[in-house]
Amino acid sequence: MRAFVDKVEGKQAELRLGEDEDVVLVLPVAELPKGVKEGDVLELTFTMGDALKEAAATDEQRRRLLEKSKDEPF
Repeated sequence: MRAFVDKVEGKQAELRLGEDEDVVLVLPVAELPKGVKEGDVLELTFTMGDALKEAAATDEQRRRLLEKSKDEPF
């Protein structure tokens, strides 16, 4: 996904996303590549962190155990 750097003011940058650039994302400049400036085009990628993957897997395991326990008599 591409993002157009519309504004850089102080410690924040306003990015425009989408085909029509109608989605606005405001991020700390510190989170962007060093030297980013107004008019730059960035390529955004998204990844799920290991901790989030583990939490999702744990939630799925918990859900399966709960479903299984509903089918077993006490």
